[in-house]
Amino acid sequence: MSRHTLFLAFAILVLSLGCGSSSSPSDPGGGDSGDGEGPPPLNLTGTFMGVVSGYSYGDPFSMTVTFTMIQNGDEVTCTWTSSGNSSGTGSGTITGQVINPFRIYQIEPCTGEFVGVADIMSNGDALEGSYSGNDCYGYVTASFSVARI
Repeated sequence: MSRHTLFLAFAILVLSLGCGSSSSPSDPGGGDSGDGEGPPPLNLTGTFMGVVSGYSYGDPFSMTVTFTMIQNGDEVTCTWTSSGNSSGTGSGTITGQVINPFRIYQIEPCTGEFVGVADIMSNGDALEGSYSGNDCYGYVTASFSVARI
């Protein structure tokens, strides 16, 4: 193969790699560019309220819960309070339409750590999920459904 042919093949390869990419300097991930194609970007920053119910050391419970979420890229953090006088924080990673893992840390009435998953619904206006773990009283498993308020 001559040098000219090799150079031409290399140039075609470089040009073909650069073409067809939807990435741009303002959109390095190749995501939605606002052109009406594809889903709108998620924005989970805001306040969500709903119900959490499950079992805490074998006893059933149900209470109202409020999450105040902050999204930064594909990461979310939150604070939460419940009508059962429990509260804490949370964090997770957004992958598509799911927060997984969704880690929940209870501060009151005693410390606890739970891990679960949350499905992102209605373009980010609702979350449904489940979690399990332990607090100072024992094993907890629960599910929740919250909507943006």
